[in-house]
Amino acid sequence: GLYVTYVSNGFINEDPFKEIGRYLDGINIDVKSFNEEFYRRICGARLEPVLNSCRLAKELGIHLEITYLIIPGENDSMKEIEKFCEWVLSDLGESTPIHFTRFYPHYKMSNIPPTPIRTLLNAYELAKKKGIKFVYLGNVPHGEYDNTYCPNCGELLIERYGFSAEKRGLSGNRCSNCGNTLPIVV
Repeated sequence: GLYVTYVSNGFINEDPFKEIGRYLDGINIDVKSFNEEFYRRICGARLEPVLNSCRLAKELGIHLEITYLIIPGENDSMKEIEKFCEWVLSDLGESTPIHFTRFYPHYKMSNIPPTPIRTLLNAYELAKKKGIKFVYLGNVPHGEYDNTYCPNCGELLIERYGFSAEKRGLSGNRCSNCGNTLPIVV
């Protein structure tokens, strides 16, 4: 059958989330910053309810992925990104996929330049060094940072081209090379 996935800013009350959660196979929640002041000033919201939604998705057994849009001068400090990664590890686990995505100027933020590729690479390297197993870069030209690799042996498991993906080194949810069981929904 088909999978049901949901993309959310995570600002949802617990009871409605539990209700829709019964029908979800996966969810991608945008954590827009790991700074309460940013959430208040830019989003007109609070960070903690978003983090609670992430925790609840994990608790409900919904496949969870997190997107963190890196905006120059707003949420791009490596100290903030490090705190975010530490929270992911402590509250969601090392196998939670993280997508650091590139910001492009638009609408009310048209005066901010695009995220430098080096900033994205620094975030990627920091998350991997901290121990997050599945880290991706988004809104960048195709490359190795789109793909999924086995965290055990480095085998290419899923190769992505834009919006399409092809299984390479997977047998069910196991790495074809080393047999490592992976938390992958395919």
